Amino acid sequence: PECDLEESSGMSTSSAVICYMWMALAERNGIQKLPRFTDNLQTPEELYSYLGFIENGQNCGSVLVGDKGVGTFGGSEDHTAIMSSQPGKIKMFSYCPTKHEGT
Repeated sequence: PECDLEESSGMSTSSAVICYMWMALAERNGIQKLPRFTDNLQTPEELYSYLGFIENGQNCGSVLVGDKGVGTFGGSEDHTAIMSSQPGKIKMFSYCPTKHEGT
């Protein structure tokens, strides 16, 4: 489906790329079923944080070790917004660690 997000929405393009690449690769390869991920990413919020770590290169615990990121020290706010969004709903999250506070 086509994206209907406005060009000037403030959403990071690089975060969107990380999220859609994760969705495609995880689905195709069953990544979320691997013990390495099930043991370390037990909630959707932990996955959202992990996607932020992929982008900025930080470690996600001692097992999911980072590598060179894109050179920014951003958080997981955009990743959380992209991955958790639902039509007609507004959600509130806190960060560090990422936590769903309400809908």
